[in-house]
Amino acid sequence: MLIILILFIIALLLISVLTFKLLYIIKHSNFKKTISFLEKYIIIILSLLIFIYSAYTIYSISNTDYFVFIYIANAVISTIYFIIIFSSSKKLLKNLKNEIIFDDQNAVEIRKIGTNFLYLAITEIVTGLLLNIVLFMSRYTDTFSIQTNLTIFIYITIGVILLIIDFILKKAIEIDRENKLTI
Repeated sequence: MLIILILFIIALLLISVLTFKLLYIIKHSNFKKTISFLEKYIIIILSLLIFIYSAYTIYSISNTDYFVFIYIANAVISTIYFIIIFSSSKKLLKNLKNEIIFDDQNAVEIRKIGTNFLYLAITEIVTGLLLNIVLFMSRYTDTFSIQTNLTIFIYITIGVILLIIDFILKKAIEIDRENKLTI
């Protein structure tokens, strides 16, 4: 368990360093350098995030004797959603690098990312509900409560914001097409 904790801390430090480097590049408003950085390091950042998520899941499972199946199912489903989010993000970065901005594929990818964040929130809610039903039915606890955490609200917020951006991008694509027809 100590090894996982040390690897967890190293992963957090690497993500922090890469995030500060990205913020530095963004601050200087260098669009091509930002896209190049993201394209180069996105796999490392995403791998570290998956590692942190997996380490947290292993820690959660090791701290409880019950309900391992629910935790594992949640981890597998969430990992699938994250893989879809990451592949869509990579497609968006590729389009940005090639300076393809007002394209229907970008809107589709943004919508896909937003809906997958909403699916992640639903997965967290259902998992919490299932855990509490099993706890209550097994008489492990006398009270039925629904536990939530901040990640649900973060997933919902990110998902809704991305769906709004998708809507704005669709309108921008329509305006761009109209402008091309006018010229």
